[in-house]
Amino acid sequence: MRKTHFISLPGQVPLFSLLLLIVSQKPVAAAIRYVNRQAAGTNSGESWTNAFTEVRSALLASSDRDEIWIASGTYYPDYNTFTKQHTGDRGMRFRLNPGVAMYGGFAGGETSRGHRDWIANPVIFSGDIGQRNVFTDNTQTILEIPTGNARSIIEGIVFMLGNANIGTELGNGDVAGSGGAIWAAGDARIRFCSFVGNYAVYGGAIYARASVVKLTNCIFHDNRAQYVGGAFQVGLSGDVAAGSEVINCSVTGCTGSRGGAFTSGARSVVKNNVVWGNTGSSGWELVEIWTDASVSNNLVQEPLERYPGGGVVANSLIISTPSAGPDGRWGTADDDYYGGGLASNSPARDILTPANLPLDVTDLDGDGSTTEPIPYDSLRRNRVLGSLGDAGALELLNLPPTALQLQPSSVEENKLLGTTVGSLSSVDANAGPFIYSLVVGEGAEDNEVFRVQGALLQTARELDFESKPIYFVRVRTTDSLGEFFEQALRITVIDVIDQRVAVQAVTPNAYFPIGGIPLVGTGQWPAHCGAITVTRSGEVNKELTMFLELSGSAAYRNHYLIRDAEAPTAAVVDGRLYMTFAPSRTSLTFGVCPLFPGKDDYTSRRISFSVGDGGTAYDIAEGGAFAAITIHPSPRSAWSAAHPGAPTDEAGYIAQLFPAEFLPGTGFQPYSEYRSMPVPGWQLALLARPSLTARDLQPAFEISQDLIAWRRVNPETYSRDGGWMEYRFSSSVASTAFIRTSAEVWTRPLDRVTGGGVPLRMAGIPAGRIILGSQTAPAFNASNAQITQSFWLSTTEVTRAQYASTMNLTAPLPGEVDFPVTVVSWEEAKLFADRLTSIESGRLPAGYGYRLPTEAEWEYASAGGTELETWLPIFTALHDCAWFAENSFAVSHRVGLKQPNAWGLYDMYGNAAEWVSDWSGSLRAGVQIDPSGPVSGTFRAVRGGHFNLGASAQSSWWRSSTEPGTLSPNLGFRIALAPPLGSGGPL
Repeated sequence: MRKTHFISLPGQVPLFSLLLLIVSQKPVAAAIRYVNRQAAGTNSGESWTNAFTEVRSALLASSDRDEIWIASGTYYPDYNTFTKQHTGDRGMRFRLNPGVAMYGGFAGGETSRGHRDWIANPVIFSGDIGQRNVFTDNTQTILEIPTGNARSIIEGIVFMLGNANIGTELGNGDVAGSGGAIWAAGDARIRFCSFVGNYAVYGGAIYARASVVKLTNCIFHDNRAQYVGGAFQVGLSGDVAAGSEVINCSVTGCTGSRGGAFTSGARSVVKNNVVWGNTGSSGWELVEIWTDASVSNNLVQEPLERYPGGGVVANSLIISTPSAGPDGRWGTADDDYYGGGLASNSPARDILTPANLPLDVTDLDGDGSTTEPIPYDSLRRNRVLGSLGDAGALELLNLPPTALQLQPSSVEENKLLGTTVGSLSSVDANAGPFIYSLVVGEGAEDNEVFRVQGALLQTARELDFESKPIYFVRVRTTDSLGEFFEQALRITVIDVIDQRVAVQAVTPNAYFPIGGIPLVGTGQWPAHCGAITVTRSGEVNKELTMFLELSGSAAYRNHYLIRDAEAPTAAVVDGRLYMTFAPSRTSLTFGVCPLFPGKDDYTSRRISFSVGDGGTAYDIAEGGAFAAITIHPSPRSAWSAAHPGAPTDEAGYIAQLFPAEFLPGTGFQPYSEYRSMPVPGWQLALLARPSLTARDLQPAFEISQDLIAWRRVNPETYSRDGGWMEYRFSSSVASTAFIRTSAEVWTRPLDRVTGGGVPLRMAGIPAGRIILGSQTAPAFNASNAQITQSFWLSTTEVTRAQYASTMNLTAPLPGEVDFPVTVVSWEEAKLFADRLTSIESGRLPAGYGYRLPTEAEWEYASAGGTELETWLPIFTALHDCAWFAENSFAVSHRVGLKQPNAWGLYDMYGNAAEWVSDWSGSLRAGVQIDPSGPVSGTFRAVRGGHFNLGASAQSSWWRSSTEPGTLSPNLGFRIALAPPLGSGGPL
C-alpha cells in the first residue's frame, strides 16, 4: 500500500490540519432574497427596504437552499437585468436555480413566512408581456425548472396567460411548446398556486414528464392544451419519473384533445381532488392516469376506467370557479384567481380525515411544525372544519344569505290578530332551509306588533291606518349551517276607503281638429274635444288615487290627448288613466282631445272608460262604472268657424298655426277630400301667423307617418296679407303624412373650463330636440325627446390624469395622462362628478351641477345639431372621427386625436364606450320632455361604441347596458354640467 506523508514546514499549518479545517466548515447559511416591485431602496434584495423590484434579479442571485420572498404585484419574465428594461421577448422566461424556494403573498414588511397572505397580497407571474389582451404575443413558457432541483418549492403564486404554442414535434416536450406556465425537467413541490388562462401544445399549464412534481392544494381553471393534458401533464408511463403527486387540487374549465383535465404518470399519487366541468375532443378519458398509480378520494365528472375505485362520479357542487370577471379577460382588476369553494351540500364535503391530508412541509401557519396536516385551503381558510376536511383545493364556503324579501309587504287596516302580511324568502348560494326570527337592531321599532310563524310574517294586533300607516321590523334569516343575514322590512297599512264612483260622458262627442289644439283657460275645452266627469261619494274627506281602464278603437290607436282641467296632462300608463282626488274633492273632469286619424281612416271611433270593483288603496262599493266618447272626423265647414279672420280662399287646405300659443307636438293632417290643390305639383298648403307673444320664435315643420317618429321638412314660403305666411309642401311629402309645427330658439352657451387640478373643457350645448333611436329601424322604436334647457358636456372622455387629480389618486404614468380613464364603475363615475361639483361650489351657474349625461342628452349632443344616425360631415370617413375595431388595434388611444363633431365633441363614437345616467330600458314612444330613463332597473345604459366594436356600432343611437359595478377596459365616461335630473313624460 502506498503511504501518504504529510510534511509540516516551520511556521506553516500542516496540510492535514488544513484539510480537516476545510472539511469541518459548515455550509454557507441560506439567504432570503426579497422582491417588491414598489421598493425604492438600493435594489440589492437584502431586505424589504432594499428589495429587488423584479423577480428575475432575485432568481439570478439565488442558489441552493435560498428563499425568495415576493411581495404583492404582477411580474413579467421578459425583464433584462442589464438594460433594466422589459423586452417583449416571448422566449425569455423565469429560471429557478436548483434547490431554491419561491414564496408569494407578502405585503412587504413580514419577518416570518407564517405572516404572509397570498389572498390579500396576490403575486402574479404573467405571460402577458406584449400588447395587453392580445394572447399571440405572450411568453411561451413563464417558468423553467431545470434538472437537479430536488428541494425546489413554489408556493402561493398565480400563473396566468402563458402561451407555449411552438416547438419541435408539435411541442411535445419542447420548453416553448409545452407547459404554458411551468416546464419542469427537475423535481419541485408546487403548492397553493393558481393556474388560469394558460395554453400549450402539451400540458396547458404544467409539463413535467421527466421529473417528480408534487402538486398540493392547487387550482387549475381555463387552461388549454392542443393535445394532451388540458391543465397539466406530469410523469411518464413505466419507471421514469415515478413519485409525482396530485393531492387536494381542483381542476375546472380545462380542455385538451386527450386528458382534457390532466394526465398523471406511473406510480403517481392522485387523491383528494375535485375534477369537474372539463372537456376533451378525442374520445379519451378526461383524467388519464397510468397504471400502478395510487388513486383515492377523487370526485370526477366521468368514470376512471383504469381505476374504478379511485373516484366518485358526482357533481362536486362548486359554488363558483376562478373567473376573469365581467370583461372576460385575465389580468384585469375584476379577476378572481381562486374561486369560491364548495356548497354546503357538496359530496366533496367531510370525506377526509386529517391523516388523508398532505403535510404542512413549508409550515404555512408558522407554528414550527412541518409534520401536521396542512392548516389552510387555497383561500387561507381553515382546512379542517370540525374533525374532517373536504376534497379539492377549497373547503366549504358557507356564504351567508344575501337577501331577504317579504311578499307582499302590505296589509289592510282593522284586520284580525294573526292576519298574514306576507311570505318571507331568502337568497343563499348554499340554499336553505332557512329559519326566520325577529331580532333587535336598527329598524326593529315595531317588532312587538308582528310575529313570525315559519316563513310567514303575521300581525300580533289589529292595525289602524289613521294611527300609523307604516311599520318597520328587523328579521333575521339563518341558513342550515348557522350563517345569517338581517334586514329591516317595511310594512304598509292600506287605508280601506268606502267609496262610490261614477263615470259620466258630459260631452260625448269629439271631432278631429283641422289645425292645432289651442291652449284654453282652466276648466274650458276646445269645441272639438269631448269630456268625461268622474265623481265619488262616501269617505271623500280622504285623498284617493285611482285609475280608469281605457278601451275601444280610439284608445287602441292612441291618437288622442287626455288633459285634466286642473293639471297639465293626465297620466296614462299601460291603458290606465291615473287620477288623484284631493281631500273633500268629489269630482274630476277630463278632456279627450283627438289628434289625427290614421291613414285613410275617417270612420267614427270610440274611447271607453270604466272602473272595476277595487284597487290597491280603496274599496269601491258599487263598481262597473262606465262611459264612452265617440270621436268623429271634422266637417269641412268647421274651418271658417274654427279660424275666424283667416283668409278663406284656400279653405280646406290651410290651418292656422301659432307656434308659441299651441301645445308642442300638434299640427295638421289633410283628409282625402282636400288633396286637389290649386297650385300644380303641390299637395298641401298651410297658413301660419307669427306669434304675438314671442316674436323671436320661428316656426319649423316636421312630418310623421305614425305620430311617433318625426322628420324635418322644408316648405316654400309666401307672404300673405295681414301678417300671414303661407307654407307649401311639395309632392315629395305624402298626402297623408302628419305635419306639425314647433318653435325653436338656438341659443348655444359659451364653452367653459372646469376648475380643480387637471381641467376639463366643456362645450356648450343648446336646448333643442332629437329623435332617439335608429331612424332606419321601425318607427315605433323611435322617440322624440325635447331638451328644454341648455347644458355643457366635456369635449372629451374624462382622462386618467383628470380622474386621478379629482379623486386624489396616484397620477398616471407620463405616457398615459391623456388616455380615457376606464375600468371605472358607474358609481365611481358618479362620485367623480359629485366631487367636481363640490370642488367648484360657488362658481357654477345657479341650479347646475356636474353629473353623467342622460341618454337623450348624450345622443342629442352626439348628433351635433343634425338628425343623422352618424353625424359625419360630407367627404369625411368614419376612421377620421373614431377609433373602432378596424383601426384601433384593439386598444384605446389618447383623447382628441380624431375630428370633433359640429359642437366640438371628440370621440363620441369609438375609443371608450361611455356610462350615462339612465337605467337601461326600452325607448318610450311619443314625445318626451327632458327624459331621464326608467326610475329603477338592473343595468345602466352605455353609449358611444368602443375600440373593440366594428364600424356598425359607431353611431349616435348605438346603445348597450351593463351592471353598474362593471369594470371594463372598454368603458369610461364623460360628464355634463346640467340641471338636476327630472322625469320626462309623453305629452
